[in-house]
Amino acid sequence: MSPRRPAPSAPSPPASLRVVDAGGSSRRFVLPGEHGVVIGTAPHCEVRLDDAYVSRRHASVGRSGDRFLVDDLGSANGTTLNGRRLHGQEQLRPGDVIGVGRTRLTFACPPGGAPVRPRDPERRTAALVAVGAGLAAAGALTTYRWVGLIAGLIILTVGVRCAALNKVFKHGVGRKGAKDKVSGKTKKVTNFTVYTKMYEANRAKLDRDKDGIACEKR
Repeated sequence: MSPRRPAPSAPSPPASLRVVDAGGSSRRFVLPGEHGVVIGTAPHCEVRLDDAYVSRRHASVGRSGDRFLVDDLGSANGTTLNGRRLHGQEQLRPGDVIGVGRTRLTFACPPGGAPVRPRDPERRTAALVAVGAGLAAAGALTTYRWVGLIAGLIILTVGVRCAALNKVFKHGVGRKGAKDKVSGKTKKVTNFTVYTKMYEANRAKLDRDKDGIACEKR
C-alpha cells in the first residue's frame, strides 16, 4: 500500500482593502501583486471613490518585496493611518485603517504576506487617542452615531501617558472652567483643550495637581 500523499494546501487569499464609505456601505478590493494602485476620484484610479473630500489622485498602496506601503499623493485633505496624519510612505500591517476624506480602507493580508513590524507603543497610544477623540466627537453626526460614540468612549477610557496625549493635545486637556495651578511666577497654561470626556478618562493618573487639567504643557 503506497503512502498517502498530503492534501495540497489551499492558496492564501490575496491582500485586499475593505472600503467603507461615510454611509456605511462596504466593498472589497483585491490588491494586485505586480503593481501599485491609486486611490482617488479620477476615472483612471484603481480604487475609485465617490467622496467630495477625496482628491482626484489622493493616495497609493503598492507592494515592495514582501511589504505593502501606503503613501499620500499630495492630496488636499491629507491621508491618515490609524487616525494619525501620514507623512511619507509607511508599511501596512493587517488591520491597519487608511483614512481618505470620509472613507476608510482596512488592509487585510494573509499570514506571511506582509511581515508584522514592531510598533512604538507610545505612537500607537497617540493614534488611539486621536481615533477615540474623532469617533466620540463625530459619532453624533454619522448614520451609525451610537456605534461611533460608544467606540470612541471605549478608546477614551484606556489610560494614556502624557507624552502620548500631548502628541494629539499639545497643551493638555481639561474640563471647562479649569485653571492651571502654579506656584511663584510660573506662567499658567491657558490654551489647553477643553475636552471633559478625555480629561475624566485620564484624570486619576495624569492630573497630579488636581487642578482640572491633565498633562498641561507650556
